[in-house]
Amino acid sequence: MRIGICIPCHAGHIGYLDCVLASIERQTVAPDVVSIAISECDQAPTYTSDKYEILITVTKEQKNAAENRNTAAAAIQDNVDILSFIDADDFCAPRRIEIIKNIFETQNPDIVLHNYYEWTTEEQQKHVNEILPLLDDGFDKILLTNNFTSTLSVPINFGSIHCGFNFQNAHASIKVQQFKKQKFPEEEIFHACEDSHFNYLHYKLGSKIIATPLQLSLYAINSEESAVIKALKDVANKK
Repeated sequence: MRIGICIPCHAGHIGYLDCVLASIERQTVAPDVVSIAISECDQAPTYTSDKYEILITVTKEQKNAAENRNTAAAAIQDNVDILSFIDADDFCAPRRIEIIKNIFETQNPDIVLHNYYEWTTEEQQKHVNEILPLLDDGFDKILLTNNFTSTLSVPINFGSIHCGFNFQNAHASIKVQQFKKQKFPEEEIFHACEDSHFNYLHYKLGSKIIATPLQLSLYAINSEESAVIKALKDVANKK
């Protein structure tokens, strides 16, 4: 099962890419390819990895998040089985790909969603001195609040969501064959909610959607100048 990571980005978030790529570099199971789509950009930045290919698509025009998600997916969808989305300003827990692949292999869903951890501004400052050891040794201790077993995933019914935990719509992982049936809605009316509507549309199509309470990402780091970003960049530069 080949899995590709899709990262939508605009020029204002290029500064975050070192961090999310550092978190992908540290995955216990590496992806087969990473695809980044950057809008409002004249020249593609350069990123390399010894573990997987990194493809970058740039457009000078302004694009919304859905368009960037679809562009990143289009670049690799014919060469992978699973598309896994993560935003440029978010961060992957070390076992994110490992766990997502296990759920696909053991439960055969069309889409996998997962819980996430969100640092507030106060927590960013409070935990800055703990960031590096967490990333190097025990990020799962914060993000993975439950032991890893395949039984920790539950079916999602968007008509009545009572799964007992939050999940991040923007961090969906989906089978390519299902994605081709319904891409992210690019109409402006869905601005800032294209991810949740994407999953809802797949629910209406009858897609089998599974969610896990494991917190597999750090959500919305928010400020490029924050203490967290500075720490993450330091990690990225040491890879």
